[in-house]
Amino acid sequence: MKIIFAKYESVEKTPKIYFKPDSALVRSNKPFYIPEFSDNIVAQACSVLKISRLGKNIGTKFAERYFSEISIGVCFTAQNLSDGLAYSFDYSAVVSDFSVKENFDLQKTEISFFKNDILVSKNNFLETQNIENKIITYISSFCTLKMGDLIFLVNKNNTKMAIGDTLTAFLNENKLIEIKIK
Repeated sequence: MKIIFAKYESVEKTPKIYFKPDSALVRSNKPFYIPEFSDNIVAQACSVLKISRLGKNIGTKFAERYFSEISIGVCFTAQNLSDGLAYSFDYSAVVSDFSVKENFDLQKTEISFFKNDILVSKNNFLETQNIENKIITYISSFCTLKMGDLIFLVNKNNTKMAIGDTLTAFLNENKLIEIKIK
């Protein structure tokens, strides 16, 4: 299983893609321990797509067929490290339980992200129409996507973490993630 972190500025720009090790993945509601190698950790809410078919060089108009489940996640970044290491350390990707995408209008589904009960960001699940298809197409031009691969679509807003903070993330009104920072 690949954990793929896709950071994009806009539809016109090429997304930045990072791969996380499987040791980065954590199921929601477990505490996050600030690692000793960084005192500058930020968190970002993410839309998460679960790949459901094997695919390489997937055309944009077919990309929608390659994921059938969605969830929300939180990605942690060590801002004092170089790009690859900043995103790819153990326990740096939290994901909630998955839901069937047909149960949602992805353009109207909202992710709300809170730190200590203060709203950090509120965005549509897909900030830009069809960005998920463009990212799937882009990634699959370099590597084969397999069933179970996860693509984290990163939100632009982040918040700095400190011991004692609590992060919560909602999909519409449903709280799916609660993380204590230790």
